[in-house]
Amino acid sequence: MDSLRQAILDGRIPDVRKRVKGDPALLAIPPPGGRTLLELARNKGIMETIVVLLHANAPGAEKYDQYEHLLKAYVMEISQSWTAAAWYSGIEFIIWSLVAGDRESFAFSEHHHPFSLAPEEKAEWLFLARQAKGWPTFESFLPLDSWEKLYQAHRP
Repeated sequence: MDSLRQAILDGRIPDVRKRVKGDPALLAIPPPGGRTLLELARNKGIMETIVVLLHANAPGAEKYDQYEHLLKAYVMEISQSWTAAAWYSGIEFIIWSLVAGDRESFAFSEHHHPFSLAPEEKAEWLFLARQAKGWPTFESFLPLDSWEKLYQAHRP
C-alpha cells in the first residue's frame, strides 16, 4: 500500500498502473489518515493517475461524477505534455486516432519524437469516454455518436 501511495504522490504513473494491475487488493486497504487513494490522486492533480484509479474501480470511484470535466482536463494535460500548448489544434482527433487504432504512433513534425499509447492507456481513454458519454473538442463536448461521426469526417 505504501509503495502505491508513494507512486501516486511522486506522479509515477507507470508504477501506479503496474501496482494496481499486479495487486488490485491494494486498492481495498484503508489508507492511513482516512483519505482514499483516489482523493490523494485528485489532490495531486495528475489527470492520468486519476483515470488509472477510476478505471481500476478504486474506492470512491462509485461516487465520481466529473468524467466530462476529467476527460477535457486530461486532453489538455496531454496536449501540454506533448506540445506545450494548452489545446493543440486537432489534439482531440490525434488522441482518438491512437485510441481507435487508426494510427500506431504520431509525430507532430520531424523535430518531435513519435508517441503512441500502450494497450492499457487506450483502454483507459475508452473507459473515460464511455463514462463521460462523449468526447471533448476545443469548442464543446459532443456525445459519443456525434463525436464518432465528426471523427469519421476528419479521419486521417
